[in-house]
Amino acid sequence: MRARDARFLWPQSWSLGSCGNRSDPHLRIPENETGEKEPSHIQSLVVGLNPGVNELSERRYFVGPAGRVLASKRYAALWEKCPANETLVTNIVKIGTADAVELKSLGVDALRLCVAGCFTAELEALPKLKYVYVLGVDAARLFRQLVWPHLNASLSVYALRHPSHTSAVSNLDEMLRRGLDDPFLRQGRS
Repeated sequence: MRARDARFLWPQSWSLGSCGNRSDPHLRIPENETGEKEPSHIQSLVVGLNPGVNELSERRYFVGPAGRVLASKRYAALWEKCPANETLVTNIVKIGTADAVELKSLGVDALRLCVAGCFTAELEALPKLKYVYVLGVDAARLFRQLVWPHLNASLSVYALRHPSHTSAVSNLDEMLRRGLDDPFLRQGRS
């Protein structure tokens, strides 16, 4: 296994809640990809939709084609705002599927349970969290519907283009910079 950017590492021995799903397609915490990251220092969260086929086979997050794009220089504008020791890259849903269509077929109750039991536990375990960068419209929709109404923390949430939809985008850096300047959700909303 090749070394990855520390943003993709998870804190060692991070005790978190879970939705209780014990099936193979449920990837709660990546295996063999933990480091000396301190949860109390994390200020930024980068959030994808859910683990895909590559993630399930390797039991690690963001190792498929979209994850490789996210980790590349194409997302430099995002990484400039997210120091490695203060950033965690995760998914809003921990249930792995081949694609977003299969994820939607699981039903809203399964998604709600996983988001509430797993992802929300991550948010609650990050006392200094200030920024959430959500990748793609499906993840942003779930965040708005299932997470945002229950948050007590002071956060700014940014919606960014999903890495799998960037290959034909020539001005990605400009698009990311615009998206990083304008949160789509901010605590203190009316």
